[in-house]
Amino acid sequence: MPVHYGTYWPIGMDAVRPHEFHTPGDEFVRIAAQLAPSVSVHRLGHGESVRPEVAR
Repeated sequence: MPVHYGTYWPIGMDAVRPHEFHTPGDEFVRIAAQLAPSVSVHRLGHGESVRPEVAR
């Protein structure tokens, strides 16, 4: 499931509240691992992609 964060972040706000711009992806991965440890979570960087595989 794609999750976008910081897409419409106001210019200059990452200097004021950088944790709200830079950490949501890592926080999502951490919480997902706690709630569903058997599920693979891929946090992609800008321009990266992942090809999901069918579980057998």
